[in-house]
Amino acid sequence: MILLAIKDYIRKHQAVSRQALQNHFDLDAEALDGLLGPLIQQGHVIETQSQADSTSSSCQSGTCGDHCQLPDPKLILWCEKPLKPLPIRIQIN
Repeated sequence: MILLAIKDYIRKHQAVSRQALQNHFDLDAEALDGLLGPLIQQGHVIETQSQADSTSSSCQSGTCGDHCQLPDPKLILWCEKPLKPLPIRIQIN
């Protein structure tokens, strides 16, 4: 039941952050990973990679006044047509 609610929420918003899903459904990170796993495997949603490197020297609070940038959050995106990986081996020389 909650899996369908998460699926509908992502479909409605098209792109949501992990934090937004955790807050809306009152879930911890591990529970959210467990629920997103089947949706990602089925190809209904994809998770983007963060743009900034999380190991870079950015402040933890975001209030240091040096205009440092925190890493962009990963986004969960809705796919209208499910995407499934193809098991094709590619060799590049």
